[in-house]
Amino acid sequence: MSCLKSQKQCVNDQEMDHISTLPDSLLCHILSFVPTKSAVATSLLSRRWISVWTNVPVLDFTAFPSSVYAGGELGTETFNSFIMNVLLHNDTRCLQRLHLLVCRRSNMRCVNSLFNSMSEREIWEIHLARSWTCDDIVPVQLPAALFARERLVVLKISGPFEIKVPLSFHLPRLKTLYLRYLKFVGQNVSKTVTADCSSLRELLIEHCYGLRKLYVDSPTLSRFTKRFSRGMMVAVSGPNIRFLDLDEFAEQYDISDLSSLVEARIRLSSDEASRQLWALELIRRISHVKTLYLAQSTVEVFGHFCENELPIFPNLTRLEIQIADSIFRMLEHAPSLKHLIVDLGVCINDKACHFVSEIIPQCLLSLPSVEIRNFRGFDNDIELIRYILKNATILKELKIHLHLSSMKDRRDAYNRLLSFPRVSSCQVIRCSCCGDS
Repeated sequence: MSCLKSQKQCVNDQEMDHISTLPDSLLCHILSFVPTKSAVATSLLSRRWISVWTNVPVLDFTAFPSSVYAGGELGTETFNSFIMNVLLHNDTRCLQRLHLLVCRRSNMRCVNSLFNSMSEREIWEIHLARSWTCDDIVPVQLPAALFARERLVVLKISGPFEIKVPLSFHLPRLKTLYLRYLKFVGQNVSKTVTADCSSLRELLIEHCYGLRKLYVDSPTLSRFTKRFSRGMMVAVSGPNIRFLDLDEFAEQYDISDLSSLVEARIRLSSDEASRQLWALELIRRISHVKTLYLAQSTVEVFGHFCENELPIFPNLTRLEIQIADSIFRMLEHAPSLKHLIVDLGVCINDKACHFVSEIIPQCLLSLPSVEIRNFRGFDNDIELIRYILKNATILKELKIHLHLSSMKDRRDAYNRLLSFPRVSSCQVIRCSCCGDS
């Protein structure tokens, strides 16, 4: 009887195991979405699965055997042997993606060997990162072989890593380049990153330092982002750039051609006269955008110059802006605005901003949509909403994100806002930033 049950169970298991009947190409596609450690583990399922993982076109070294995290020589040896054993068995000539997380500084010797040994393989996408939980976060040098890939399309590096310049890039098909937490060292610390990337579409520079000058000059680039990278002068010329995101930490921005720009996010400091001048020039260069985000410090630039020195934004239809004293001066220069988002979160107290209520920007008379974020119930928060309801004649929707801790405070604030007189028949929508709505 037990033998019959066992045979019946075996038949049922075979009937239920539909995945094993799939072709290798489909199984490899499925395994490409899990870490290589998990893909290798499927070889234990049955004889059918023993060699499936060796043909997976993705290597994801972001999860390792537990001994890798133990530290010391054992951890380093396990890391090295695991990667090299995988490469020994998986000899796919064309890799769609390679993800590699470096756990320790001592792993870099293996990383260098990995890229050298894969020089003949075609790789389309590389993600290289260091773990911030590792024992040593001092930047380590990147392997030169990483920057000489004929068919590489996507390269994303997140350090701390070190790049020695001048460095020869040879990435003719690269379309996406992310550089995060990198230290540039060398005698010549000025670099035209895009010169050796003739197909580049997207460039992100974040938390990088050591470069005195960064030149971004590319006829193919469509997105450029620079965040939290201090002490460099940035020169940008991109006739096809459609998205631009700049922080306040540059020594200077030199913008020469942004004729195709559609969307910009600008955070500039205006604390010095010299910075105010080039900040104004940058604002002029982006004045034809359709979508714009301005940080509080950038908005204040409008308060440092005369009316006739400031540009008009004729195409601007969507504006996200942090609250500042000069907000109405900015709005006066956006006649086509259709959607306004005001972030009140940067106001520290009731006296942080002072509104000039007698100024009524022309765009406010034809504005259909307004969104208020981080409403905390300060007097200025309330006065701004009262002002909008009083003057926005065709307003259809006012969405308010209430940043209040208790449900009672949110309910009381919302009821008070509903009592304000309005010149339009707009709908006031309440959203809660914290707690339940």
